[in-house]
Amino acid sequence: MDPVLHTFEKIRWAPLVQIVILCVGTLITFIVAFSTGDVSIYLPFISETGAKVPAMCIFTFTLIFGSVAGAVAVCYRNLIMRHLLLNSDQRLKKLNDISAFVGLISMAGLAGVGAFPVSTVFWAHMLAAGVHFVFAMVYMILQTFMNHYVPEPNVLLNRLRIFFCVGVMGLLFLLVIFFPLSFFKWNKVHPGPPALKTPQDEIFGLMFSSAFFEWVMYGAFLSFMSTFSVEFRKFHLTIGVVPVSAKCDQDN
Repeated sequence: MDPVLHTFEKIRWAPLVQIVILCVGTLITFIVAFSTGDVSIYLPFISETGAKVPAMCIFTFTLIFGSVAGAVAVCYRNLIMRHLLLNSDQRLKKLNDISAFVGLISMAGLAGVGAFPVSTVFWAHMLAAGVHFVFAMVYMILQTFMNHYVPEPNVLLNRLRIFFCVGVMGLLFLLVIFFPLSFFKWNKVHPGPPALKTPQDEIFGLMFSSAFFEWVMYGAFLSFMSTFSVEFRKFHLTIGVVPVSAKCDQDN
């Protein structure tokens, strides 16, 4: 019996759906947190916008749905790269699967950031954020490397991905330095949370810079993910369903 095939064309929008969910959801979270007085207008950290109810609820759903859309994009990208690397070295094919695994761990970390609010389970939140950011960076590097071995690679796309990779690596390096340093110095001179910082506060510049690095870094990551939509438009996902034969039933 011929397989029943189901073609999914809309899946090519997965990277853009993730971007819309995360950008719109984060913006709404920030507006709600600002309106309730939980953050100041001066660029809080992303996690600070969703630290308290009711913004916390929006933040959690945003990151969970965003991580699901991101996981779909990672899996679909893996299938497309399998096709493009069909005649390539086995090591590249294995690297493609490793890259997908790394990408899925990154998306699980993103869901963990939403599941563990920074205001209630700080260290679990920090661990999830670290997993997400580090594995996202590794995923970007692997994807950029493999893209040089596909037939007729898009030169402009390759350069864009290299640019985003270098940007994320540099910003993550700065964040690793500035984030703990800014919190250490803030806690020494301020009893209140840094989410309510103003230009009049001591250490404002250091704290603002840390938050700025985080926002720009995440923007670079989402921009990198958006480049997948260029290749996604050239493919459709087709899934086949084949009934088990009577002979197979008897064998089982």
